Formats: sequence, C-alpha cells, structure tokens
Amino acid sequence: MKKIASLISTVGHPLIMIPVIFEALLLKYGEGKIVQELSLMIGCLFLAATLWVYLKFRNGSYSNFDVSVQKQRKSLYLFVIPLLIITSLILYITNQPTFIFQAFVVGSLLMITSFILNFFLKTSLHVSLNTYLAASVFIIDSPIGIGLFLFTLLIAWSRIHLKRHTIQEVLSGFITGLIYGSCLYWITFNVDVISQSKI
Repeated sequence: MKKIASLISTVGHPLIMIPVIFEALLLKYGEGKIVQELSLMIGCLFLAATLWVYLKFRNGSYSNFDVSVQKQRKSLYLFVIPLLIITSLILYITNQPTFIFQAFVVGSLLMITSFILNFFLKTSLHVSLNTYLAASVFIIDSPIGIGLFLFTLLIAWSRIHLKRHTIQEVLSGFITGLIYGSCLYWITFNVDVISQSKI
C-alpha cells in the first residue's frame, strides 16, 4: 500500500498536478494567441517554483521535495506568495481572461492563509491546492472537477498513510481549499473585473 500511496502523492504534487491540468484545459478551451501567452506565463511560474524547491532540497535546506517539515515551509511561502502576486499583476496588465486572473488572485490569498496557519500547524498543501484546483476546474468543466475532487480524497489518504500529515493537517488543507474554491465560484459569477476578457 505504501508504494500506491507514494505514487498517488507524487502524481498529486501541486507542482505537477496544477500545471498539467491547467495546460490540458487551456488546450481544450483556449483559443489562438491566448494559449501561447498563458502557457508561457504559467510555465515560467511553475518552473521558478520547482527550481526553488529543487535547489533548496539539493543544498539541504529542505528535507524532501514535499517540504514536509513545518519550519522549512516559511521560506517556501515567502518565495511563492510574491511570485503568485506578480503573476496575477501580469495577468491583469496583459488583459488575460478574467477567470484565470481571478483564480490566481484567490489562489494567492489561499497561500497567504496557509502561511499564517503554518505558525500553528502544517496544513497539507497537497490537499488544499488540489481541492482548490478541483473547485476551480468544476466552474469550467464539472465532470473533470468532480473527478479531481475524488482524486484529492486519494491524495489526502496518501498523505496520512505516508505519515507526512496528520488527519487534522489534511482536514485543514481540505477546508482551506474548499473555502477559497467557494470564494472563486462566487466571484466568478458575481464580480466583474474592469477591462478583463472572458476565456
């Protein structure tokens, strides 16, 4: 069971899961130049985050690629949060689709909340980010979104089985992701963003 849990946890790593799903949906629903622009922006974002984690892992600052030690996560948040905010600004300035811009802004708030929670408990980023991803995708493609929700349950199980997180940490991740996923859902259908185009 440990091998299965390890495989699920690896596939469900946010640095793998999010860009893969994003690119797949972009190819399915995107049109023309927007596909190239967003692919480049999101590719650079996740490449930067991946390189950061990899280099920190190589020099011993992080014990593993999951950054599963609570104290080590502070530097991860302090790198990723500004990166997300900058990406959100670029998305807005370059007049990218409203939904994508909104998703990154809300995602930035999710990470800020996770950073604050990290002072008290090591909330599961695997679970929170995949829950948020599932909620975001549900808005665009409900069957895929539901599938991602179900897969997130497997991810939650894998994180507990591998002893990377406690049940409390997994639940906090799920609740955080669900709250901000719900916020994105509400914003998507109730808030207009000036000069932003629809995807």
